[in-house]
Amino acid sequence: MMKSKAILVDSLFLVFVSGLVFYGSLDIYFLSENIGHIKTASENFLELAFTNYYFRPLYALSLHLDHRVWGAEPAGYHLTNLLLHTLNTLLSYLLGLQILKNRFAALIGAFFFLLHPIHSLSLFWISGRTDMLCAVFYLSGLIAFIRYFQEKEPRFQALGAGLFALSMLAKEMALSFPLIIIAYVLVFDVSPLKGRALKSLRMSAPYFLILLVFILVRTIFISGEIVSTKDHAVLDPLQLLKNSAAYLGLLAIPGGHIEIARFLKSHPALFIILSLAGLVIFLFFLNRIRKSPPLLFCTLFILITLLPVLRLMMRWYLYIPSLGFCLALGYALQRLQEAKRGGARLSYLLAGLIFFGYAFFIFQEQNRWVRAGQLSREFSGKLCQAIIEHKAQKYLLLSLPGKLEETPVMLHGVNAFINFRLAQDFGHPGGVEITPASFISLRKETDLDRLIVGKARPGEYLLSLELSESFFVFPSRSDIPLRKSGLQEGLLLQEEAFTLRIESLNRDREAAKLHVAVTEPGLPVLYYLNGNFYLEENIFGEGDSGE
Repeated sequence: MMKSKAILVDSLFLVFVSGLVFYGSLDIYFLSENIGHIKTASENFLELAFTNYYFRPLYALSLHLDHRVWGAEPAGYHLTNLLLHTLNTLLSYLLGLQILKNRFAALIGAFFFLLHPIHSLSLFWISGRTDMLCAVFYLSGLIAFIRYFQEKEPRFQALGAGLFALSMLAKEMALSFPLIIIAYVLVFDVSPLKGRALKSLRMSAPYFLILLVFILVRTIFISGEIVSTKDHAVLDPLQLLKNSAAYLGLLAIPGGHIEIARFLKSHPALFIILSLAGLVIFLFFLNRIRKSPPLLFCTLFILITLLPVLRLMMRWYLYIPSLGFCLALGYALQRLQEAKRGGARLSYLLAGLIFFGYAFFIFQEQNRWVRAGQLSREFSGKLCQAIIEHKAQKYLLLSLPGKLEETPVMLHGVNAFINFRLAQDFGHPGGVEITPASFISLRKETDLDRLIVGKARPGEYLLSLELSESFFVFPSRSDIPLRKSGLQEGLLLQEEAFTLRIESLNRDREAAKLHVAVTEPGLPVLYYLNGNFYLEENIFGEGDSGE
């Protein structure tokens, strides 16, 4: 009875802290492809569920239901994200109790998971909730399996298998689940090694069967791809090494990632050296914890859950793997508490330092997303006013803010977003087609006003960010490599309505100056300069023409 009461008290405290910390996320406006996904989910559910080689019907269903409840109110969608993250925090706590067998360690680990800054994109981006949805069923399924392992109740095995199947319908990353089952049995079963191995295979067999059915259905009826896209299938040993080190670094270092990435991008040899050193240290650590089942399982949890996504380096892929890291931290602090005299005081001190560090960086992230939302609202509002004033149906937009400090602003889904705002906020019927020539990755919000627009000759424009640290990006061009050598001066990009040439690069080899030539006759050209929009020579606000 006391145990249940303690769990309830801890859970209520976690919920309270989650609401207190992340209440500000409800002020984040729609960003990037949010509106496109919401509109598709509400009007053509199957199109979003089967989009881009992915099969994620639970993600599409969540947006469909959100739209029915919240309509055009962004706070409602962010509330759903917050509830998902809070639920995963509670599941982390319950899983920690099962694995770590200690209330202090489980609670500390859950707090670390709640506040870890690496979760910012999944939590603050409406379109980024796929990992959180997957985690709800993934962690619930693991909790159910552990109950089955401990109590041998068939109903828990059936429940775990069903939850695993649902996790696969949220995101393909869940395919690692059967390997987690094997790892758990190998680590925590007390029988001889051969018996443990056979038992792990027997207990994981139903999950492998579900995985096989999912792969067959997906391959035959959905996309023809076994997992997701061809990008996930290519194996480059050096890239896998770099990604592994980067993932471990993102888990261990809670903030400053943009600055660190910028520095390492300019020093690739140093990045490889640090990657090798980090992995050697990690392997040494793995060897030392063999006799500590909780730490060993937490470490294997990180490695196994990363396997499906190791080919690509995306921060949000760490949402589920981060749980292993957070629980391991909680367990280490609990062992320190018991180790020697003064250990309890030191463990509380370290826990407090980590909490404050995580809270500092997660608040920074949250403020960045709020500011990105404000920029999205203000820029799109001015663009809508310009469109209404000119009354054309088709435009070439020379540039618009794509990202703010690596936070998506209007990087994808521009047409759906602008037409939504025209109809929702301006009473305009919409139906406008916008072709963006380039997007700006902003280092600072004020850099948008440092954009220089000049006209070389009729129908030809020069765009420059050379007076700022920001640069141009081209998200629709998958043929441009993301690596440092991907861009070269003089590179010509040809599109249906325009051609674009990169005139100069900054010191980080990023596009700083562009030449845009309109190739579609009669296509109106809009550009943003010093807070105003201009159409060719026509002013949509106060200011000069920008020539």
